Amino acid sequence: MKIFFKNYGLLMGLIAILIGIFAIGGIYSRYVTNQHAVLVAEAELSRLEAEQEAARVASYLALFAQGTKVEKYTSETVDKTYNLSGDRGEFSPSIIDSYHIYNGDVEIGVVYVVSSKGHEDGLNIAFAIDIATDTCIGVVVIANAETQTIYSTLTDTWFTQFENFQFDTLSIEIDAVAEATESSKGFEIGLLYAREVYAVEYGFEIPTTNITIVSMTYNYNPDTFANAVFIADVIHGEDNTAVSVYLSRTYDYVGIVGDGVTLTIDEQTVLKTIASASGLVSNKSWFVSYNVDTRVLVMNAKGFKSTPIVVTITLNATLDGIEGIPVITSSETYDENEYGDYAGGPAPEVEYNLINQYLDDGNIVVDGVADATITSNAMKQLIYLLDNFISTLTGDE
Repeated sequence: MKIFFKNYGLLMGLIAILIGIFAIGGIYSRYVTNQHAVLVAEAELSRLEAEQEAARVASYLALFAQGTKVEKYTSETVDKTYNLSGDRGEFSPSIIDSYHIYNGDVEIGVVYVVSSKGHEDGLNIAFAIDIATDTCIGVVVIANAETQTIYSTLTDTWFTQFENFQFDTLSIEIDAVAEATESSKGFEIGLLYAREVYAVEYGFEIPTTNITIVSMTYNYNPDTFANAVFIADVIHGEDNTAVSVYLSRTYDYVGIVGDGVTLTIDEQTVLKTIASASGLVSNKSWFVSYNVDTRVLVMNAKGFKSTPIVVTITLNATLDGIEGIPVITSSETYDENEYGDYAGGPAPEVEYNLINQYLDDGNIVVDGVADATITSNAMKQLIYLLDNFISTLTGDE
């Protein structure tokens, strides 16, 4: 063996060196190949992103009849917070991208891509604004993570309300689609925020009027609650006059409570906007009627479906509780309600579950039913109103 290594040691050393070179070369070759693949993938991604951006820019330009050129720029930052629909808290939008629109060398418009929130985050909407008329002339939806079966109810006809929308309107309010209220609200928030940024950048003055909500509560008076669901205490006018007013379920001005100075049309318009955005009350449940002689109370709750849940209740003779079991009519579909795995019985199973919890112990803190969140929340609000109504009849407020 020693003779073998003596005679062939040099050769074996050379062979080992060559093997090492080939091994390192193979590793390097694979590294180079992989790096090339990464570079190719990155280049392809960049190309696709560039194509998508070009398509988006073309769609913005198409909204302006006289537009010939688009320039991207960084817009001003405006801090604003808005109430989401229902009782879902607050949200602060932001500008993702912004573009100047030109006719030749003359600027004719601006496009703000706003990150808003519908049912989910990531509702990104481009608002095109004509700067000569201070008007939103159209929108382009860039991305959304909404539940598509619900989002699809926002039809082309619904989107026409964003065409020629005057920014000098005292209050911005977008018509909501019954089964897509959260998505609808996301568009309204986006438009409000686009106007705020536009006002800062282009010196536009957002119209206002002097009115402030001090407090807002539910109306428990059966003589008026059918049309006047809420009562708001407000301060208005140059002299800060205090007055209580009735509001409908959709926060429209109904009239003055008792005596007082009526609100102007502009004040009524602004009051509706700030009342609906205040989050002070929920319009998911409301009173329909009460018959003093029969003691029959009819209430509605807005759950998942556009058709409300109807609850008919007979109060006992002492007006401090319920006689028998309420009659509930419902067209709710719980499994679609939160897109979960509800395994219980059909409507009105969930509604009776919650009302029975209340009947058992008189406690308004009832447990919602899993995978039927929207229905549960509506019924919990109804139970809260019912309990307060009974308290007003017995003088236990």
